[in-house]
Amino acid sequence: MKRIGTDLSAPSGVSVELTCRGSNKRISLRGWYPHENTIPPVHFSINEFAEALGLIVPKRKSRMRGKNRI
Repeated sequence: MKRIGTDLSAPSGVSVELTCRGSNKRISLRGWYPHENTIPPVHFSINEFAEALGLIVPKRKSRMRGKNRI
């Protein structure tokens, strides 16, 4: 996991986190404030996040299975 933003030990703040689990990648926007501990994280796909920034994500190449060579 990679993150940018306020240090987690700060009493309030915001961070953007990139989480990778296998081929499933997502970006989470998290915010916290001392009087409101129930702010849920908001998750975005890589494509949604890039589109909001005006970027284009290249399409994934389809993998071709190799032939069994015996």
